[in-house]
Amino acid sequence: MRLLLIFLFAGMLCSCEVKVNVPGVSKNSSASKIRNGIDVNAKGVKVEQAFLTYDDGSLVDETNTTSVNKKLKINFVVKGWKVENNKVALEANEKITTSDGDVIMDEQELFSKGGLEAISAADAEYPRLSVVINQVNKLYDFYLVSFKIWNKGTDQSIEGKYKFHIN
Repeated sequence: MRLLLIFLFAGMLCSCEVKVNVPGVSKNSSASKIRNGIDVNAKGVKVEQAFLTYDDGSLVDETNTTSVNKKLKINFVVKGWKVENNKVALEANEKITTSDGDVIMDEQELFSKGGLEAISAADAEYPRLSVVINQVNKLYDFYLVSFKIWNKGTDQSIEGKYKFHIN
């Protein structure tokens, strides 16, 4: 009898399904590869990873907290860009809005401004964007960064957003 109960209990455990809901993770990503509450929507490419680092390369924890003059970088690992002559013509926009709705930065065509026309296919797999708050005139609950990276002349793009805080 005891042996039968053990088998029944083991059978019940094996049939259970556990699901974990991870807030801030894109519906088309795995929890371990998209971090820092980054919301990413990709079209025509696959975003395998997205995460924040500081300028020194160290990972930003899940609170997404930085300080004045301390740069944050959003890092991507992207597969599937359309390549022409072993080059990819990426472009990017980035916008920072405060919790009060004030737009404090709205940069268009960031890569072209930096003199980049096209990059190698290998480098295109690892695009990065960065933000830094140089001065604080007013305290905000958070800053919202909206971004878009796209492959010029194609229908491939990555759009998304994330929040960060100043301590």
